[in-house]
Amino acid sequence: MKKTLNFWILFLMVSSVFSQENLYENLIQEISQKYVPDKRVGVFDVKIYERENVLILKGETTVKEAKYELVSKLKQNSVNVIDSVIILPSPELGDKVYGVINVSVAT
Repeated sequence: MKKTLNFWILFLMVSSVFSQENLYENLIQEISQKYVPDKRVGVFDVKIYERENVLILKGETTVKEAKYELVSKLKQNSVNVIDSVIILPSPELGDKVYGVINVSVAT
């Protein structure tokens, strides 16, 4: 009886962790579809890692509104967030954000 009870407690704990991860992945997908529906035009590549009850956001995006919406929605749920998402193009490039390509079609 005790082994069965321990199994169900462990099962519920693991299920809640996976449902949280799915919730975060769904939120990222939703924001990505809203702001960058065409991957040829913009970038929204963000991953969420959890460490010691803190969510760490890593990645990059070309749409700062998408980043701000993701962070604000996570904070609305009383989640501690460390924002490490880079907004492209990098300020280090200055005005050198354009390039010339030598093929007929490119992304």
